[in-house]
Amino acid sequence: MNDLKAQIVQDVNNWGDFSPDAESERMQNEAIADQVANYPGSAHQVWAGWVWIVDDVEQRWSKQPTLEKCNKMVYEVVERLGIDGAFTD
Repeated sequence: MNDLKAQIVQDVNNWGDFSPDAESERMQNEAIADQVANYPGSAHQVWAGWVWIVDDVEQRWSKQPTLEKCNKMVYEVVERLGIDGAFTD
C-alpha cells in the first residue's frame, strides 16, 4: 500500500506546477473559455498562433501565440467595447 501511495505522490509531482497561482490561472482560463463560447465566431489555429474568426473574417487584433491568450484578448476587448464594437470590420 505504501508503494502505491508513493507512486501516486510521484505521479502528481510530475504533473508540473500545482501552486495556487497556477490553479487560479487555469480556473480563470476555463471561465474565459466558457464566456467566449457565447461570442460570435471562434478561435482558430493559424501560422504562429491563434486568431478569432467571425464569418470568415479574421479579427487581426486577436492574434496571440496560444489559445488561452487569444481567448483572453477577445474577452478583454469585448468587455471594453462590447460585442458589436469588437467584431466590426
